[in-house]
Amino acid sequence: REEMNSAYNVFPNAFIPNGWDITHFNPQYATNLPSEVNNPKFDYRDYYLSRFGEEGLEDLKTTNELKMLFAISIFRMSPLFMKEKLYSKGTWSGVYKGVQKKIDAMYYKGKYWGFLTTFEEFLNFDSQKKTLKYIQLGIPHKPNLISENGSLEFGKSSFYIESYKSLEKIGEILEKLKKAGVYDRTKVVIVSDHGWPRPNDNFHPSFTTKVPRGYERRMSGGMVNPLLIVKDFNSKGEFRVSNRFMSNADVPAIVCSALKDGCNIDDIDPTKNKLDRELFVTTSTSNLDKDKKYNVIEQYSVKRNIFDAKNWERKK
Repeated sequence: REEMNSAYNVFPNAFIPNGWDITHFNPQYATNLPSEVNNPKFDYRDYYLSRFGEEGLEDLKTTNELKMLFAISIFRMSPLFMKEKLYSKGTWSGVYKGVQKKIDAMYYKGKYWGFLTTFEEFLNFDSQKKTLKYIQLGIPHKPNLISENGSLEFGKSSFYIESYKSLEKIGEILEKLKKAGVYDRTKVVIVSDHGWPRPNDNFHPSFTTKVPRGYERRMSGGMVNPLLIVKDFNSKGEFRVSNRFMSNADVPAIVCSALKDGCNIDDIDPTKNKLDRELFVTTSTSNLDKDKKYNVIEQYSVKRNIFDAKNWERKK
């Protein structure tokens, strides 16, 4: 936890002394941000209720009541030695736990979606200071609830729909920056934590023969190719694709290049420097609670284009 807080404080410790105003939206793992950092709170329960509607909540409640009546009936008819399996630690045959999990999922996704849809309200174009705004979201992680019309609905969403809706909303925010006349002098960095495997993306033969089931996806070119979009200050026009070797680990250096002296970190901004780089892709299992060790299953070094199997060299 201490290391996580230290990482979150890199930006505040560097930008605030240089006269910047900083806002952190939903810093997922931060517990000790400097008092100068704006940290908006968001009542996602109210947001969720207003989007889901009372009718949807009543349907969920009715379904829960029917399941509970069924579970209680089975409990009453069961012999004594079976009752503990049907009712244990407040859970009726998994009914309450399952419904509560759905409700928790709705609040969780409602919080993320709410932050993104209200983010533009905090853009404050009339600020007298330079501003840095950082937002962290769990979209489009499961459970997928954001539908094509932007509401939260079970059974009407998917990874692809949520990805599209998230990018659509980001596009709306960028358009608002343009209309306000500040887009050209705004730096924008958008990043995902990882990519997604494409069909038949496991192009190396060992991905499916030597890697345990489930790990072959993590070794695919898609998974190690996260979305990274950078628009620098004093730039405009269409986004262009670059084949430079970059990753989401470059984000701090890219952001900190806005300061003359950076953020006192060793990383180099790859958008402004040509770097001869090598990527190491590793799959591993771990039992950190027991032996504090990672067990490496496979490791490859990759240079240049990650989608060319010839560029992957087996190390282990």
